[in-house]
Amino acid sequence: MNCSQFIADSLAVRTAAHMAHLTTRSYSHHKALESFYDGLVPLIDRYAEAHMGEHNIASFPAARVPATTDAEQMLKDYIVVVRDKQADEAEHKTKETILTEIEELALTTLYRMKLK
Repeated sequence: MNCSQFIADSLAVRTAAHMAHLTTRSYSHHKALESFYDGLVPLIDRYAEAHMGEHNIASFPAARVPATTDAEQMLKDYIVVVRDKQADEAEHKTKETILTEIEELALTTLYRMKLK
């Protein structure tokens, strides 16, 4: 997946997480998802800016809506995407580091959603 598509899809995941935050009946999910969507945007911004420092991004493709509305599965699916992107960026340590922070945010969110 190219960087522009990753950024667009990540912002779609952020919006889906916000929607899940608004519709959950679980307080732990509500708070965990809030931390996720609040924390994701600055990380995606950093990733995009680091990429644009290396390459120009003229436009972004249409974002792909996550395949599921189940918040836990959506996060698990997103972690797979982030890990794939980390492998793509192995030669670019700065971008790989930001992706590691995104992975950490998603994993921490999954953990917090399990708390009662």
